[in-house]
Amino acid sequence: MVGIGESKCPLVRLHDAVQSKRSANGSKDIWWLVWGVFLVAIVERGNILDEEKKWFDMFRVLFELVSAFGGIGLSLGLPSVSQPNPTQSIKPH
Repeated sequence: MVGIGESKCPLVRLHDAVQSKRSANGSKDIWWLVWGVFLVAIVERGNILDEEKKWFDMFRVLFELVSAFGGIGLSLGLPSVSQPNPTQSIKPH
């Protein structure tokens, strides 16, 4: 137990500093993501509200933004574009 005037060990101080910095950066990152979703929702409101584009919804917007922001690189793709079958070999032209 640390009393008044006693200092914590260096590892505990390092851990406290890392935790403080991580929580501060995490809250800033979440705000950037919130503003990104808000901006994309405003710009793409016509597509989101279009009844013929049922596939274009807020879940897809959120998924794509989180994937891009986190550097994951996953995408749900477009429903009108067919993807090649991974079991078929691709022949060069």
